[in-house]
Amino acid sequence: MVAELADRYGDLPLPAQTLVLVTRLRRRAQAAGLSEVLVKGSKLRVVGPPLPDSLQVRLQRLYPKGNYLAPARVVLIPLPESHTDHALVAWVENVLDALYPLANPTPSDTLTA
Repeated sequence: MVAELADRYGDLPLPAQTLVLVTRLRRRAQAAGLSEVLVKGSKLRVVGPPLPDSLQVRLQRLYPKGNYLAPARVVLIPLPESHTDHALVAWVENVLDALYPLANPTPSDTLTA
């Protein structure tokens, strides 16, 4: 659909590209079984399936100030200091890829526009 829009109207403006990325990110989160991915205050909050010990170690290595609250299955990670909307969506994608990898990602699960 993005290719059709670009073919008909030219390159999408940045806000439209960001909207496409957010939509793909939502689909990616749903495929990983996540029930919540949102920015709350200055933190990313992700609620999903239990995080195995190996991924909890990865969380601490990649995001030292991140926390995993096991009983609630909640991951809290401080947001990057400065970011654009587009960059924030890409950062969240990287977090999900690191902590909730998909077993068999399909081309529609990737966020390239």
